[in-house]
Amino acid sequence: MQSLKTLLAVFEPPKLTPEQKASAAEWERKERRRIRAERLGRACVPPMFRAADIRRCDAKVQRYSASLSPMGGRECAYGASSSDLGKGLVLQGKVGRGKTYSACAVLLDHLEDYPVRFATMQGILRDIQGAFNGVERMGDVMGRYRNVRLLVIDDFGKEQPTKWSLPVMFEIIDGRYSQCKPTIFTTQYRGIELAKRLTVDDDRACAEAIISRMATCETVIMNGENRRSSCMTA
Repeated sequence: MQSLKTLLAVFEPPKLTPEQKASAAEWERKERRRIRAERLGRACVPPMFRAADIRRCDAKVQRYSASLSPMGGRECAYGASSSDLGKGLVLQGKVGRGKTYSACAVLLDHLEDYPVRFATMQGILRDIQGAFNGVERMGDVMGRYRNVRLLVIDDFGKEQPTKWSLPVMFEIIDGRYSQCKPTIFTTQYRGIELAKRLTVDDDRACAEAIISRMATCETVIMNGENRRSSCMTA
């Protein structure tokens, strides 16, 4: 009598017919599309930018995206240089220069690698304020943005900070910085101007602390024509 080990060694699974192979491949394609659609919804990428393609972005943005580990970011290690620590990205330029498109392209490039999320600081603050109504706990809402592997904060500096909101902004940005989780900022403003916009009642300490953490990010200046006005006049 043959042993189970011997039987398994000679066992060959039945071969699939061409029709069965085609059916299995189609199922796999649908499943991948379903999973991607679910992740896209959770990532909150605006519908306008859900087709953003990293191949159409500036070469520096492409290199930055390629540097993000598919395993979910570099681990903080004692003695590691700042370039090894989940470095962030600042996309700075005037309105309509493709900042949001590029940021979303990076998110989409890693959509299937690990959790990603798109937000504006105004939206983040609204979510946190919603916790006051008892829908969610404030700590849970802040953790959603502080802990996600890759976060885009779009139009940073556009919001009007208050004595309450500025420390909240700092806590999220600093929490991500200390955990070595990359953050992508898009903004119309350079360092000094951004610091002025974030200053509340002449108290620059918190604003400067935020700017100092953004200064560790790679910066890409987005020049060129206003794509939005070009579309309107075309």
